Order: sequence, then structure tokens, then C-alpha cells
Amino acid sequence: MEKEVLKSGIYQIKNITNNKLYIGSSLRIKKRWQWHRSMLRLNKHYNSYLQNAWNKYGEKSFIFEILLEIKENLKENEQIFLDTLKPGYNIAKEARHKSGFKQITRKKGFRHSEESKEKMRLNAKQRSKPIIAFNDIETIYFESLSDARRKGFRNDLVLLCLNGNKESYKNYFWKYQNEGETKATFPTEMKKKLSDSHKNKTPVKSINVKTGEILFFESVSDASRIVNIKKSGIFRVLYGKRVSSGGYFWKYQNENDEIPQYKLRRQYKNNKSIKRVKRIDNYTGEEKEYKSVSDAVKDGFSEKMIYACCVNKRRTHKGFYWQYIENESKI
Repeated sequence: MEKEVLKSGIYQIKNITNNKLYIGSSLRIKKRWQWHRSMLRLNKHYNSYLQNAWNKYGEKSFIFEILLEIKENLKENEQIFLDTLKPGYNIAKEARHKSGFKQITRKKGFRHSEESKEKMRLNAKQRSKPIIAFNDIETIYFESLSDARRKGFRNDLVLLCLNGNKESYKNYFWKYQNEGETKATFPTEMKKKLSDSHKNKTPVKSINVKTGEILFFESVSDASRIVNIKKSGIFRVLYGKRVSSGGYFWKYQNENDEIPQYKLRRQYKNNKSIKRVKRIDNYTGEEKEYKSVSDAVKDGFSEKMIYACCVNKRRTHKGFYWQYIENESKI
């Protein structure tokens, strides 16, 4: 089977209702028409005149025709047709790319200036330099920025730290590694950073909401890393803006372990899934109790709909009345 030869040249999209035209050029005319048609069908075409006409008259009112098959000087020949036929759907009066900018043809043998080459050389050299990520607990060595990216660190944020525009990233300070440099040979300003960061640490402890188990941490950063929850959530608990985070109450270590009763009541109130519920058949009156809404969901019921029934925002769900066990006045 012979391979299909893609034609190149000048084409037109014609509205047979009012005879208005859109003229363009392409090295692969068939592919170009497929692209036009796809964008017009999706209502995302860059040419608003053509798109509005397509929406008004419909796809059947438009035909695609090849005006001239040619491989060279496409834009010059397209300009001739634009000047001669004066199409109604072309926004630009000069032959341009679909982006609206004039085509820039780069001559063969184009070369970058020496200044551009030097900039690219320095940029490549900088990105290939070894990097150190460190804090008071550990130090990580990377062969390059690419190596750091492969290990889960974002290059743009690492570069901000390296250039001094950001203090730290993922609880690490960042710097380029000099030959033979280790944590012990860090410059004075780097050691000061570590010292300051250690001074700002305040020990915290967590109390498991369900078991009451208490865990101790050197700082919020340590707790966040070990328990795998966001530092912002821990701080919100410490500042009294929320009850718990990650299934734990959080307190500073110099505070007592007692959790105020209002917090326990609020925790229970917000955690609706641990409340016991029961369903009552709408026709037979048969009852069945569940330890929690989550258990009812396992039988194929919707958690959202059960809540709606329990707070009187919905009458029934799947042929059953629903109510919390402590609330017997629903029905």
C-alpha cells in the first residue's frame, strides 16, 4: 500500500450561504483542514469571525477547497490570494501564523551570538553543579538540579533558595556544594542559619483522639515529618483555631495533658460518622441499628443522604427513615 502524500499549498474555507471566504496556507493541507474543523466543532477556534459564522450557519454551510498546490513561498502566494479575493473571514490583512504574528523564517546556518552562547554555557554549568540540602538533622547531597528533581524536589523552588530569594524548601536549607565541602566545613552564615532554626524550635506533643496515646516531638517540623501531616494543621490546633489535626490533639510540651471537655464535645459533634444510627423501614416498621454512618454506607447507602435524613432535611433514603440513636423524636 502506497504511503499517502500530503499536499501543501493555499486553501480556502468557503461559506456557500453568503460566499464569504477564509484563506490560509499549510505544508500539510489535509491535516490543517482537520485541525480547523476540530477547533470549530469545539467552539475554540482562534478566528472569532469564522467561529461565529460556523455557529450561526452550521457545519454543512462550509466547504474546504485547495486553491493552489505549491511547496515554496507559501506566505507570498497566500498574500496574493488575500489581496485578490479579499476574504471576509480573515482578521489579518497580511499572511500570518494562526497566532497572529508574522512568520519569521530563520535562515539556514543561523548561529547564536557569542553573548547568547556564554549565557547558555553558564546556565548549563550552574544547573550541573552539585547541591547540598541540609538541616539540623540530616544533610543530603545531590549531583545536580536534575538529581534533586528525580528525588522529588521542585527545581524552581530549589533555585529560589540557591539564589537567596527563598529561605528554605521542604524543611531544608539549600546551597551549591564546593569541592570537598561537608557539613562540618560550612561557612559561618550557614552554621548561623542552623543555629537560628534550632533556637526557634519548640517541643510539642500529640494526644491520639481515639486511644489517648501521647507522643513527644522536638518541634512542629519533626511532628509533621514523622506523623505525615501538614505543619499548618498542627499550628492551627496549637493556636486554638481547630480541635485536632491528623487524628491528634496537639499541645506544647510544657502544657498539661488534659483536653478541655468543650473540645471533646466539639470533636464528637463534628465527627458524625462515629454516631450510632438506625434505619426504620417505611412500610414494615422493621428497625436495624448501625454503630456508625460508615457501617451503614457498607450496606450500599449514601452517607450524605443519611445525614440529610438525620437532620430533617430529607424524609427518607432508599425507603427507610433514618435517625441518630440519641434522637428518638424524628418520626
